[in-house]
Amino acid sequence: MLKLPIIGIVSLDALAFSVRHSARTIVAVIDGRRGEVFHGTYRPVPGGVMREGALAVSTPQGLAADLLATGDEVLLVGDGAILYRKELSEVLGAQAELASELRIRPQASVLVELAAPRFLREEHDRLTDVVPVYLRKSDAEITWDQRTRGASA
Repeated sequence: MLKLPIIGIVSLDALAFSVRHSARTIVAVIDGRRGEVFHGTYRPVPGGVMREGALAVSTPQGLAADLLATGDEVLLVGDGAILYRKELSEVLGAQAELASELRIRPQASVLVELAAPRFLREEHDRLTDVVPVYLRKSDAEITWDQRTRGASA
């Protein structure tokens, strides 16, 4: 075993960091398939971004309605923002701006910028602690729940 240090970075965090110079609230949006998006909201702060609230999953229309209610001007970044730009723009109008299509996926350079300071401070993650962040149940879990509810009914 090589025992190399590892640092886990959340994809939505990396997307938001890539547009950290925006004056708007940043909303990182990834296509979650099934007509849903995974998203996180971030505030630009000196040197980066700060996540506000928990990461979430919703429909594009639900996300747009939630953002509209805040009244904040937002910068949408990620493949989900591009894929659902029509749905988001119809609700948000001028309140929302789309980041460049060059920012639809986390960039390696951004991952390095986020990981390097932690690496230098020796804030490594344990390999067993770096796990995917699931915002909804897998298809297998959903099917299992449906079958067990059907069997108990």
